[in-house]
Amino acid sequence: MSHDYADESTIIIEQTLEWFSNSNENINTFAVDILAPKLGKMFPETPKEYEDSVTALRRQVRRYLGGSHPFPLAWKWVWLDCLPKKYRNKALSQICGIHGFLDTLPPIKNGNGCDAAFDEIMHNVATMVSVSAPAHDGKYDHNDQRDAADRYIDSLLTLVVRCLDEARKVHAGTGATGSRHNITKFTTDEE
Repeated sequence: MSHDYADESTIIIEQTLEWFSNSNENINTFAVDILAPKLGKMFPETPKEYEDSVTALRRQVRRYLGGSHPFPLAWKWVWLDCLPKKYRNKALSQICGIHGFLDTLPPIKNGNGCDAAFDEIMHNVATMVSVSAPAHDGKYDHNDQRDAADRYIDSLLTLVVRCLDEARKVHAGTGATGSRHNITKFTTDEE
């Protein structure tokens, strides 16, 4: 599912609840058996104090997950570390996205090599250049034909997709990651 997220806590909570709905995990066991040890929470030894502490922690986690109390920033990384890899990675990818970072590389599933498609990238570059008439005068404006501009945009986005696919292949075949790119640095505020 695709959403626009207002903040990181929404993402973390949604991924946690999705995990619960797709597993036998629940708030009670998550709070006491998984989260508490990672937070370094030690429960008192007497049965009454132990039960009170466990109840308080469960209530606290339930309030965060239900949205009645703000999610604690201090718990962010510990909480994410408690999630299974599938849900943690999805949350991290979405968190990167709301901050303008493009996390393009999936985890390596095997150590096999991948076929390069550099020839296809060059074909897409050639196509993009061949339909780049709107850029020839150095500006985009009302003088550019709409259908030519549409073709140019399509060719640019096709090239982007092809390049991302190739980056994934390089990653899968070699293990190289490059660096995470902040997509906001590639955009301008020019109007």
